[in-house]
Amino acid sequence: LLATQPARQAEVKIKLALTCAANGDSYEAVEHCLACLEVCRSLEDQMLEAACLFALGGIYYDAGEVRQAVEAFERCLVLRRKTRDKIGLAETLNKLGLTYCDIGYDLRAIDYFEQSLVICEDNADL
Repeated sequence: LLATQPARQAEVKIKLALTCAANGDSYEAVEHCLACLEVCRSLEDQMLEAACLFALGGIYYDAGEVRQAVEAFERCLVLRRKTRDKIGLAETLNKLGLTYCDIGYDLRAIDYFEQSLVICEDNADL
């Protein structure tokens, strides 16, 4: 099945967001992600919404907005679990581990890293 036009637009918005962020325009990057989230929610596409939240978390993290990054990654984590996206789940747990480590929540970081490791070990074929 081909993706719908709005889904393709949402995917392009994620790419635009990442490009803006790479060029130092985190404000514009966040705006593209927020627009993408609206589309994803209207489509009820949780996989795409999770991808957008993952990108948003990374943008916030790179911009030094660590608490906002945690919020985006935590929301992403919920969707990755709902959609049973094992690769995405492991990636999100790793990002959360790094982010929590940065704000001094070492025990929480270790917990996320260990959860990610279990997924990777249980799914060696990923």
